[in-house]
Amino acid sequence: PAVVTVCLAMGVRRMVSQNALVRRLDALETLGSVTVICADKTGTITENRMKVVKTWILGAQEGDEKLLFTIGSSCNRAVLPDLGDPTEIGLLEGAKTHGVERLSIDEEEVPFTSEDKYMQTRHGDRSFLKGAPEKIVELCSDVHEEAVRLENERFAKDGLRVLACAVKEGEVTRFVGLIAMDDPPRRTVTSAIQEAQDAGIRTVM
Repeated sequence: PAVVTVCLAMGVRRMVSQNALVRRLDALETLGSVTVICADKTGTITENRMKVVKTWILGAQEGDEKLLFTIGSSCNRAVLPDLGDPTEIGLLEGAKTHGVERLSIDEEEVPFTSEDKYMQTRHGDRSFLKGAPEKIVELCSDVHEEAVRLENERFAKDGLRVLACAVKEGEVTRFVGLIAMDDPPRRTVTSAIQEAQDAGIRTVM
């Protein structure tokens, strides 16, 4: 036991010199036998800095692009420059780039949760909805479901995160469009994956 402890302690010392801190000595043995690394994407492989890169509007009625960005920035709890969820910050920046003003929230009718997958806020006599495309489609009374599904799949295949927006006036909830956002990979990801591969470790996202 003494020899093993000394060897592990020497290993910890070597790792500290490479800016890797290990609290438990037995963790070194576990690390040494790793064959697969399963990594989260957002904030691990990517920078977690969302940016609006594409939009798609159903029917493309006049003023709908402005409405799309108004919904994205108003049905939103983030504050520029960097307070809040990165996705919502990206929506605010996208609205600012397109010269769209954010509306104040009169009431947050449905706060966002990972279970509900959408958010709904009231602004005067209408409400804005923002969330997962499949959920927003489900809530809309005026929507071309197949067209939305195909466009959502096209964006998703490009590795983009997709949000849907809708507006509710009276009893009618109209689907407005999709906002596609990009989260760029970290610069060091390629070399990190290559190092793992060189060590015989398979990486899974």
